[in-house]
Amino acid sequence: MNRDTLILGVDEYVALQKMLDDFTYRANTHSSLISSLSGQLLVSSGFKTPFNLLAISALLSGIFQSTRELARIIGEKNFVTFFQEGEKWNIYYTLIGEELLLATFFDDRTILGMVEVQAKKLSNKVLKLFKR
Repeated sequence: MNRDTLILGVDEYVALQKMLDDFTYRANTHSSLISSLSGQLLVSSGFKTPFNLLAISALLSGIFQSTRELARIIGEKNFVTFFQEGEKWNIYYTLIGEELLLATFFDDRTILGMVEVQAKKLSNKVLKLFKR
């Protein structure tokens, strides 16, 4: 990954896609994506409906960035994970390192704790991938 422009090589892309697919399966979520903090979609998994993934990625990034700024204003420095609960869907999103955002969508059949555990495992794998 080129850190200035977030360009993935083929091997990095394939490895990242496999990691996200594995996360989506193990966490029992409906769908997931990894994007840059600027909203650039890198990989997605499980989306079977005609959602506009580019718009979703950009909007999640904006929500994440604005909530982090609000946290900074009130003196909180470690807001890195957010959870939004809806009537039908829940969204969990968390920072991976300093540059990437994992977002996953799930319903009431999924346990939030499992999502959190699997997200930490995924984060560690992704960080190892990009340290190489």
